[in-house]
Amino acid sequence: MGYPAPRGGRAGEGRQSQSRRGERKILTVSELAARVKDLIERSIPHVWIEGEISNFVHHASGHMYFSLKDDRSQISAAFFAGDNRTLKFRPENGMKVYAFGKPTIYGVRGTYQIVVSRMQPAGVGDLEVAFRQLKEKLDKEGLFRADRKRPIPRYPRVVALVTSPSGAAVHDMLRALHRRFPLDVKIIPVRVQGDGAARDIAAGLERANRLSGADVILLGRGGGSLEDLWAFNEEIVARAVADSRIPVVTGIGHEVDTTIADFVADLRAATPTAAAEMVVPDQREVLESLRHSEMRLARRISERLELLKERLARFAESRALAEPRARLLTEAQRLDDQTDRMARALHNLQLRTADELRESARRMVRAHRTEQSRCGALLTEQARRMIQALRNWEGRVAGRVELVNEKLAALDPLAVLERGYAIARNVESGATITNASTLAAGDAVTIRFRRGEADAVIERVRTEAPGETK
Repeated sequence: MGYPAPRGGRAGEGRQSQSRRGERKILTVSELAARVKDLIERSIPHVWIEGEISNFVHHASGHMYFSLKDDRSQISAAFFAGDNRTLKFRPENGMKVYAFGKPTIYGVRGTYQIVVSRMQPAGVGDLEVAFRQLKEKLDKEGLFRADRKRPIPRYPRVVALVTSPSGAAVHDMLRALHRRFPLDVKIIPVRVQGDGAARDIAAGLERANRLSGADVILLGRGGGSLEDLWAFNEEIVARAVADSRIPVVTGIGHEVDTTIADFVADLRAATPTAAAEMVVPDQREVLESLRHSEMRLARRISERLELLKERLARFAESRALAEPRARLLTEAQRLDDQTDRMARALHNLQLRTADELRESARRMVRAHRTEQSRCGALLTEQARRMIQALRNWEGRVAGRVELVNEKLAALDPLAVLERGYAIARNVESGATITNASTLAAGDAVTIRFRRGEADAVIERVRTEAPGETK
């Protein structure tokens, strides 16, 4: 039974057309897609293309799927996890990029696409974009806020130095630390560039936080290109700096280099050496500050003593203290002696303390690194003891002055007048009257009250007061 002939044709023509059709090669859809794929891949092996990302999807498998388009066309793109793992920036819709890959056909849908193996932002480097993206992200989280930065200890005893043990920066930092203030330095060696450096630095910061007695962490390395310093721009390092319970000071690269770790750190220095100088004080400045404190304290004591001496002199010259003048002069002389002894003691204390501090500094510089912590603590303790001794001394002087004031108050007749008593003097002899038996009827006397005086004449003398018994 044959095929029906096309309408308007003859039966013989239909059988001839059927015969010719049987001689043709008929392809399946998959076969055609495979041929087109092979043709495209052989004629266009790999290409760089420029386009704008749209419909971006980052699959849970790690693969990335998106479209690349320009004003007139677009092409689907696949960027598999094995290749995009090293990508420094995060692709986003609307971002213009350069993509390097292999055009091909996706057989399941029969659509052409490009399988991307490399990609970078158009116009700027991928590292610059990655830096900007991470900086914006951490800034929104508040990791750069000034109120979360911890204060740096003024006199640290132990510094944890996280850096490469083989670079020039570690020697520069150690020299600066030991020159300014000898102390205990714990070096935590890490890789500072290359694959795995960021994880190494983060682990080093965690080890520094586990050190016993560490007061501050110094994170540093020498200068280099953006690629060389990139480990300090990784999120894992920024998180480790932010999570540190010990204050972190960074000295990374040169003055023009600023990393993400610098933004998160509690204090940032322009260079590794500058960071070391920020971490510890200058021992010469500490000694000079102590000397100035001694001088200020001595001046205050001297001024206070001079003021008391003037008050004593005024009391001694007053009419009310005419009779106990000799006693007051004795007290004044004794106060002068105490002042001289205290001045000599202060001078000797200054000399002895300065000698001890200089000798301690020399011993600490000569000592092995394992002894530097003890020496630094000794210097700090000696300074504390000296300041405490000066404070104790000032307290003792103030106590003695207060005692003299009490004695003066006890000797001051005016203080007695304040309580309602009066002082009587014989007008003729001017002597103070302390016994009624020295008077006779008709004697003229002057009576001194708290305010003012009065003249009187004795009418009668009683040698015993009412109620008084012998």
